Amino acid sequence: MSYEGVPAVHGASFRVEAGEIVALLGANGAGKTTILRALVGLVRPTRGEVLLFGRPITGHPTEAIVRLGVSLVPEGRRIFPGLTVFGNLEMGATPWSGLGGDISGELEQVLALFPHLRPRLGQRGWSLSCGEQQMLAIGRALMARPRLLLLDEPSLGLGPLVVRSMFQAIRETNGRGPTVLLVEQNGAMALGIAHRGYVLEHGRIVLEGDAQGLRANPRVREAYLGA
Repeated sequence: MSYEGVPAVHGASFRVEAGEIVALLGANGAGKTTILRALVGLVRPTRGEVLLFGRPITGHPTEAIVRLGVSLVPEGRRIFPGLTVFGNLEMGATPWSGLGGDISGELEQVLALFPHLRPRLGQRGWSLSCGEQQMLAIGRALMARPRLLLLDEPSLGLGPLVVRSMFQAIRETNGRGPTVLLVEQNGAMALGIAHRGYVLEHGRIVLEGDAQGLRANPRVREAYLGA
């Protein structure tokens, strides 16, 4: 994959098995976000292919990939600031419900996971704190009934207490069903909840393994765990 002819990701082959949390670690510019964008059809690979549940989806439009069960929580949250919290969550459900459909079951699941959002259902998105906006972004993605949840830097801009709460919610989300691919610069937190992980450098996968093994790897500890 490339931008304006400059390769961004090349030779990055990896897998995410059903039920896992897989962490994708790497510095800024390593190609992590490009990979997530390719998985949902926002970037088209120039070579290779993307398989979803064993089926090739390379070249499929994003809306079709979402309907197949993939949801992306983008870096920076990207909620709809002018819509209410409820409106944002309702928009997340449109791939299967359309506007005005019965979303009460999914809504209750999201509010059980993020109870801070319940009293704020009528507030506009712009009025939420950064942590609440991240909760809303994840909740909106979950409203689409994903089988695969893609998270791009969910801890970005959040304080330590909120980060811990966010990662606990990600673990709980995975326990309820969705497989999770987690892009995160906070390697310690990511590997703390992941089953396996990959390290991406300059568009290539350079390390892979179970989370415990990566946490013990001196190269990973020095570059990503602050050790």
